Amino acid sequence: MRSKSLTILAILTVVSVVAAAAAVYQRGSIGRVAAPPQELFPGLIDRVNDVAAVSVVTPEGAFTIRKGADDAWLMAEKSGYPVQFETIKQVVVGMASLRPLEAKTVKADKYPRLQVADPTPGDAGGGEGTMIRLEDAGGGEIAGLIVGKTKSVETSSRPGWYYVRKPGDAQSWLASGRIEVFENATGWLDATMIRIERTRIRAAETVQPDGAALQISRTDPRGRDFAVDNVPEGAEVSFETAPNALGSALTYISFDDVRPAGEVDFETAGKAVFSTFDGLVVTTELADVDDVTWVRFSAGFDEAAVALDGLSEDDAKAMKSADDVRAEAERINARYGVWAYRLPDYKIKDLRTALSDVVTSADGDGKS
Repeated sequence: MRSKSLTILAILTVVSVVAAAAAVYQRGSIGRVAAPPQELFPGLIDRVNDVAAVSVVTPEGAFTIRKGADDAWLMAEKSGYPVQFETIKQVVVGMASLRPLEAKTVKADKYPRLQVADPTPGDAGGGEGTMIRLEDAGGGEIAGLIVGKTKSVETSSRPGWYYVRKPGDAQSWLASGRIEVFENATGWLDATMIRIERTRIRAAETVQPDGAALQISRTDPRGRDFAVDNVPEGAEVSFETAPNALGSALTYISFDDVRPAGEVDFETAGKAVFSTFDGLVVTTELADVDDVTWVRFSAGFDEAAVALDGLSEDDAKAMKSADDVRAEAERINARYGVWAYRLPDYKIKDLRTALSDVVTSADGDGKS
């Protein structure tokens, strides 16, 4: 009986081992069939220089960035406003370097969970991802991708993980790489803006559309506070730092939108004018159109505005020469003067600082 039992046990053991081996082999075969490719876009890295246009579709809109003269990248939907080459490079190289980690769903009704359905601008029922198509000079498609939900953000030490899908391909993927895309057109634009260091600003004046003016100034480039030059009789400055937001307004500027300056009527606009110790004069005009404030910049050199006398030797050396200031003004006018910018609300508030915002009347009502 014992010998017979051992024989039966041995037979069952062999059967179990064979069944387990078969299962492992089957799973291995399935894994090999579904194994992701090494690259999502094989050979794309060799064609990066062929890319002449980047077409983008998001739930917020659609736009195209094309390579223009002198290899400048320009956005057609923003009247040819420049896009930095580094932004284009990051997207193209990012697509070329994507490595699939895991095959995901092929079912269209499951795409929304990964945000890889085809996006349709203005359609709440469309996909939430960003579709990017790389095109050659003839308009032919080099590569296309829908970038969906981010599973893991990238860090300096490791790439991010993203759900992606090629347009027209049912298969979606979890892929690894370093790619950043923006949902709105402005996010792709060259964010470089006019910037005047605070140490250079000597004086500023705002003029409201009704002609009311505020004038501030200082004599020390390193001084913290600006003084109000036209305090009305019987009034006083609200607090010593009140004018400083205006004095520092050109130190950092970002924008939310842009359009050609010729499309905005600046005839009755208010303005803020800034003068530096080395003679640069920057004028900002602010015009309201349909509850949106647009700002235009212009610059010039005013020899009469130069105020280097009395500065320390180090401060005087930190200022620019007359020739350098003239060249700076020309660059500002050429680069920014032809555009009207929609700035953040806080910056508009700074540029529109009025006399009544910084002085208090004798009765303390804040009006001068």
